[in-house]
Amino acid sequence: KQWYQRRVRGLTSMDTETPSDSALRQSPSCASEDNQVNLRRLTELHEDFFRRLAEHDEFLRSFLEKQVDSIRGVYEVLNTELRNSNGKRPYPGSSVGQDGDPDPEQYHDQDLVTWMRAHNFSDDTMRTVLREEFTLQDFQNTVTKEDIRDIGLKVGPRCRLWECIVQARLKMANGVS
Repeated sequence: KQWYQRRVRGLTSMDTETPSDSALRQSPSCASEDNQVNLRRLTELHEDFFRRLAEHDEFLRSFLEKQVDSIRGVYEVLNTELRNSNGKRPYPGSSVGQDGDPDPEQYHDQDLVTWMRAHNFSDDTMRTVLREEFTLQDFQNTVTKEDIRDIGLKVGPRCRLWECIVQARLKMANGVS
């Protein structure tokens, strides 16, 4: 390592010049021609880069437009599936009563309402859960204990709700309906 450091320190600018540097000193006209060739090549590369960038931009724009159309199609399908038999409630948030709380009778997932009633939850507990726009499938698959804690239920209903969720999941795992 010390040998390398001494060698590097001993280099002069003459030792580190490139072949094009020495060509500049020897023949200015040759260097000027080289510069013109390099400038033309650089200009060609610059133009090619921006042409490709514009092509890429157009490709991305087209791709994103197709994705937006696809998402709109999925949205329409899901929106239709969320409607109940009488055609109401295309959106979970549209099922609110006069007091601003969700109306269980108008809620988009009547399976959840039925499930909660079958487990004897109070109307207040039910409204608190419905306000968060849960579905029965959420309860069966993804809701966590923290999610239940975060919605602001009193401790008793929160514990009972979590126990019902756990029991429902165990029944599903064992193939019991």
